[in-house]
Amino acid sequence: MAKPKLNNLIRWLALIVLLGVVVYIAVLSTTDDGAGLIQKISQLSLNNLIAPIGLSLMSYLFRFVRWRLILKQLGHKLPLKSDCLYYLSGFALTMTPGKSGETIRSAFLLQAKVPVQTSLSAFVIERSFDLLVVGLLATLLFIPALVTLLLFLSALAIICFIGAQLAKKRWLGFNVSLPKIALHMLDMVSHASIALKPKCVLAYALLGCAAWGAQGLGFYYIVHLFTQDVYMLRAISTYCAGLFVGAASLIPGGIGVTEGSLSWLLQTQGLDQNSAILSALISRGCTLWLAVAIGCCALTAIIRGQTISK
Repeated sequence: MAKPKLNNLIRWLALIVLLGVVVYIAVLSTTDDGAGLIQKISQLSLNNLIAPIGLSLMSYLFRFVRWRLILKQLGHKLPLKSDCLYYLSGFALTMTPGKSGETIRSAFLLQAKVPVQTSLSAFVIERSFDLLVVGLLATLLFIPALVTLLLFLSALAIICFIGAQLAKKRWLGFNVSLPKIALHMLDMVSHASIALKPKCVLAYALLGCAAWGAQGLGFYYIVHLFTQDVYMLRAISTYCAGLFVGAASLIPGGIGVTEGSLSWLLQTQGLDQNSAILSALISRGCTLWLAVAIGCCALTAIIRGQTISK
């Protein structure tokens, strides 16, 4: 990676971290009971974070397994160590709208002879299933579980059907009338459809449920530090609802919006303001900021190992 580009990346990461600090200070300043907030913070210890952090690491593992499966279906199987570093490096730029910065993996995968079209197709599949799973888990707050399950199965069936239709490339007869950018997009989606076989679609969905469910379970453990009156499934659904709102805002990493949504949802469920704010901030520290830190470490390892093109 060229030095100017690396410097720009470092500046971007520093700016994101600074933004996070500012936003979190602003969120903490909204409390009406500063003394009570300090007291709650003083009661916490690092041991309280072992379970949430462990569950977040488990979540990243599930997502990585899904990523390898997608790449394999698209015709590429990389060495485990390289693939893991390339995948985790994307977390360094997860604080971008729609996590689009994670496509930095494409630059690394290209030297491993994985075409950009393939890596972007894998990214589109990954993000699509993330949104599907998080969105449906969030609906558990508002509709019965059976209805959510039916919606989930219907969505998977629709994805399989669309994938089968796109694989036929029926739009090729309209090459003259469609803009080039539309053709490129359709070609990429068609390429991605190779990986949308029914068994694979089910595997992606289940791994997504395991990944985001693990993070939601970590959120449950955090909320449980402040109140015993919390139900596991409701906590997972609340967490996913907050994530979905943050993603919909298109603000980098959903920063501020996700935390505010989580805090508000917890307060509507009876949690006091200080506990709700701390639950939201600690959760994001054990998920979003942990991922950014891991991504930066992976990116550093790649650069030091000279595994990217100069």
